[in-house]
Amino acid sequence: MLGIFALSSLLLSGHQQPSCCSGMAAFANDPAFLAAHLSPLPFDFKAKSGHTVHWAATDGKEASGFYVAPKKGNKVSIVLVHEYWGLNDYMRQEAEHINAVAGYGVLAVDMYDGKVTTDSNTAGQYMQDMNAQRGDAIIKSAVADLKNGSFGSKAKKVGSLGFCFGGGWSFNTAVLGGSSVQACVMF
Repeated sequence: MLGIFALSSLLLSGHQQPSCCSGMAAFANDPAFLAAHLSPLPFDFKAKSGHTVHWAATDGKEASGFYVAPKKGNKVSIVLVHEYWGLNDYMRQEAEHINAVAGYGVLAVDMYDGKVTTDSNTAGQYMQDMNAQRGDAIIKSAVADLKNGSFGSKAKKVGSLGFCFGGGWSFNTAVLGGSSVQACVMF
């Protein structure tokens, strides 16, 4: 697997290379990786300010996510990418938490098109089955739609944030978004 800096150099120089996230799929067969990810416990999440949104991805298919509008006057939005479990209530709660603390708009994207699990083996399979071109289409359209105000508020600045599987996609968001993405955090 290419190191993250080597991969970024290749991507930024225009070479067509596999997504950094395609290398993540190899972890799905690693017992130590699976053991390090405790299954999420169920909890009763009730959205306070966010809601499900749908938009056209650049591949012509529908994409979906959970959107929390920025606080009044805030022109920053975050593309939030879930862990390998899928877009679950923990990520929806995190989107609302980021909004409550920073006032940013948050679009938690659904990279698995509706699939969510609490089982490590199934999560690993979802990660392995993730189509990089589909992921690129979701991410590119999410950034563009945040910038052009498709969700109700135009973002002047966009950042990305992701956890584990989503950390790799946070990096991809920064690469794919180019100058439209000003910050990238990978957990």
